[in-house]
Amino acid sequence: NKSNTISMNEFLQNQLTSRNALIGAGALAAAYTLRSLYRSSQLPPGPLGLPLLGRLPWLDTDHFNESEEAMRQKYGPIYSFRAGQRLMIVVSSYEMLKEMLKDDMFSGRLWPPQAAELSNGCGIIFSEGKTWSEQRRVGLRMLREFGFGKNESLALINEEVAAILASIESCNSEVDSSRLLSDLANCVIAMLVFGKRYANENPNYESFLINAKKLLNDSLASSLTLLFPTFAPLLKRLSITQQASTATLAMHQFFEEEIKKKEAELTDPNAEPLCICDAYIQERRRYEAKGDFYTHRPFHLVRICMEMFIAGTDTTSKSMEWLLAHMCLYPQVQAKVQQELDEVVGRERRPQINDRPQLHYMQAVIDESLRYASLAFNSLTHRAMKHTTFRGYRIPADAIIVPFVYGAHRDASIWEKPDQFYPEHFLDCEGEYSPSKYLIPFSIGRRICPGESLARLEIYMAFAAIMQKYSVTLAASCKDKAADIERGMTTTPRQPGWHKLDFVQR
Repeated sequence: NKSNTISMNEFLQNQLTSRNALIGAGALAAAYTLRSLYRSSQLPPGPLGLPLLGRLPWLDTDHFNESEEAMRQKYGPIYSFRAGQRLMIVVSSYEMLKEMLKDDMFSGRLWPPQAAELSNGCGIIFSEGKTWSEQRRVGLRMLREFGFGKNESLALINEEVAAILASIESCNSEVDSSRLLSDLANCVIAMLVFGKRYANENPNYESFLINAKKLLNDSLASSLTLLFPTFAPLLKRLSITQQASTATLAMHQFFEEEIKKKEAELTDPNAEPLCICDAYIQERRRYEAKGDFYTHRPFHLVRICMEMFIAGTDTTSKSMEWLLAHMCLYPQVQAKVQQELDEVVGRERRPQINDRPQLHYMQAVIDESLRYASLAFNSLTHRAMKHTTFRGYRIPADAIIVPFVYGAHRDASIWEKPDQFYPEHFLDCEGEYSPSKYLIPFSIGRRICPGESLARLEIYMAFAAIMQKYSVTLAASCKDKAADIERGMTTTPRQPGWHKLDFVQR
């Protein structure tokens, strides 16, 4: 009986302990849930997601800009959601973007672990803090010295525009504009960076172009390690992640070999630099002579060259693709561009840089194409450097700040006809070109694209020359695909839907 009593007491104590444990666990879970709900209530508004996955199942990866735009329409100019394990803060108001992106607090970068490891904190795009400031300063100075409006760069662009016109003349129907236009940007940036052109049949250069395209097109898939940091060690073993790393390493090798050639050639410290690579090598050697082997360590130049090639070619060529596609889709706009060219320039000589101020409608059309297409629909993401607040909202450390440029360019409070192709957005009441501060295709703030002036120069020169000599229409194979072309595809950068062009000499 005594043993039975002891057993019963033990049983009751165990039951009580288990019940207390359950109550305690429930209380902790409730407290955690309430704390999470409270903390979430302090974030910018946004949709709920699934545990672990967040909103990923609802995002249209083929038209990511449309998914973000739908959330902007519902939640306003700043909203938040989780993509995987990461908190995304999406900002689409011009005024908010201007305020946020000039603040050091939001100037950080957060990249997939394998990409961050491969960059080793070098270059301009991946770097932060003093390293970023120094490398950007040097990069801007060299772009000014070699690229912005110099007679040599203008002559180079003119040569490449002539090559485009010759290519069109030799094959003017069912033309794939993507390669035609990328050759212009590729040649210009190659001359500026290395002082030479690369022939199309150069196997090393062709391999670089293939790897660059692979890296850009797979950017979302290769970001899995960023979105799921807990599982990064496993995700790094996936073939798609390894492919991105392999492509990056191959591009590093291409630029390392090119830089070695330039270093071997550049023996006279007083020689006039012929390209950006020469100038950077000389700058590095001056620092090394003073005992500083860190500020401009060799891998910085590898990354800067790679960044200039990728950013300086794809953005320019895709901008031109959109421009020509828009001319096909809006023939009345194309006719007005050509009429203005005939009146201002005529047809006896090719348009030049000094004609640009008189070509009001053409400048408005270029700006409207940049707005309407918003090819960098999200400019490069930023990172909150530490816990902070913005406009009354809590922004946790390492939150990913997404500058939603596409949304800023569709803001009905700023643009008269945000969902239409309307060049009059950039014309005043007298029909003269009126640039808008609200147009931010190259981003805004401290990390604005340093190559904007050069890109705009190339776009103007090529577009004016083509419009002067040719009328462009959709090829017969894609006459019925206008809606898909205009909708575009979510690539990096965003590009028109598949199409081919016919060029008719005027």
